[in-house]
Amino acid sequence: MNRTTNILFLFVTCILLGACQSNDTQATQMTVSNKVLNGTKWKLTEPDLDIYITFTNSTITKTIIYPKETVTTELLYYISDSVPSTFDFSKTGIYKEGSRIILKGKNHTEFIGYDIVKFENDTLALQYKAPPKTIIGGDEINLLYTRIK
Repeated sequence: MNRTTNILFLFVTCILLGACQSNDTQATQMTVSNKVLNGTKWKLTEPDLDIYITFTNSTITKTIIYPKETVTTELLYYISDSVPSTFDFSKTGIYKEGSRIILKGKNHTEFIGYDIVKFENDTLALQYKAPPKTIIGGDEINLLYTRIK
């Protein structure tokens, strides 16, 4: 897969997980364990779209409900305190606490790291700051989910 395709995958993943919104706010990170996330299901509420994510200890299943079809994608993830230079497959499924969710599509080389901005029993807020000179460079992606399971 070439670099342009990988950058496009990241952009589409950001859009499909939520929406790109430009903000100048600095996120305060929270520490969360994938043990706590395991088995939970969330609905994207800001913006209010029919997008749902469900956590296991190693995957996030993303479901997007369109008027005429439903699309489901499975992403690998792990919890980390930093954004790595490469996706570390050995960390998926390992219970850990951290302030970031690192995720990757199963058939893609690129990955993305979200800061965990807020985590409460019924609220999950994630933020991604795109690097400069990328297709979404410099913009922050802010996602707010409400727990439904």
